[in-house]
Amino acid sequence: MLKLEKFLETDGELFSKLAFNESVMRANMGRTFTEEEAGWFFGMILEINRADSEFGYYKVFLETEDADVYIGMGALNPNEEEQGLEVEYMLLPDYWHQGYGTELLVLLMEKARQQDPGAELVGIVDPENVYSKRMLSRQGFAFVRAFVNSDGGLAQVYKTNRNHA
Repeated sequence: MLKLEKFLETDGELFSKLAFNESVMRANMGRTFTEEEAGWFFGMILEINRADSEFGYYKVFLETEDADVYIGMGALNPNEEEQGLEVEYMLLPDYWHQGYGTELLVLLMEKARQQDPGAELVGIVDPENVYSKRMLSRQGFAFVRAFVNSDGGLAQVYKTNRNHA
């Protein structure tokens, strides 16, 4: 079972496990973060978490009998440009292809339903990330459009109305 806890200022090391993992970042961003980008992004995470009690960025833990194990990050945040709530997720490679990504996506969708039952959910993925696209599709998301992101890379937008998910 997965558990979510908001990122705190003391969690920089946990965030770094994702931000500097080449496999994770290639799947999510198409490249790894620079140290400057990682610092900026983690600062943004903390700012969002301080400003909003309902939404934000979460550490994801796998609950075991011995201890909770950090396996990645999940997020649920308003996306004004897409007019919906954006779900985001990144897992460490040791936890890929074991169902945890789907479990995390469903957990974020449930959290979204509790916070704003009528809002549309948004997932933005790298077009090469076949697994994320498959996960989103299986949970009722549909491809909406492609765009060029601020890095000049392609990204794809998937959406679903939570009332139909």
